[in-house]
Amino acid sequence: TPEAVAHYPRNFRAMALYTSFMQMGWIFKTESTVVPMFVTHLTTNPLLISAVPFLQRLPGFLSQFLFLGVVGRAPQRKRVLIAATAVFTLAWGGIAAALRFGGALPAGALLVVFLTLYAVGWTAMGVERMTGRVMQGTLIPTRRRGRVFGIGGSVGRFSALISGAVIADFM
Repeated sequence: TPEAVAHYPRNFRAMALYTSFMQMGWIFKTESTVVPMFVTHLTTNPLLISAVPFLQRLPGFLSQFLFLGVVGRAPQRKRVLIAATAVFTLAWGGIAAALRFGGALPAGALLVVFLTLYAVGWTAMGVERMTGRVMQGTLIPTRRRGRVFGIGGSVGRFSALISGAVIADFM
């Protein structure tokens, strides 16, 4: 659209920055190592341990179908994007709070809190991904989208490496 072309430089910078932060966060989530280790600490039930990847993939997949109408009807999709990202962040904040302050809870209760917030977080991530892709399709011309992801992904991964090195010094 002509409006998208007029605002392309700002949109390009915003999407590259957003992609950078998402990549940095994505690297630290490590559902294949940290999360299963935590669940294994709370239970030895193999069914519950194996549910962790399922609780990430299924809500992220289903949310795209369940919330497509919300994204389609939204007058400003950036608000849906911000809300979905906030819910994802709050879910992980709730998990962190449960880990920090939930020491008196029985392992089963802590596991229920974790798995519930984990599913809520990944539902929000599915909405965020869908909204982000819709916005990318309308804000960034097709021939330039690769640059957004290349720049954003590279900056995000490089930032994650630096952050990991800084965190390692504190451990």
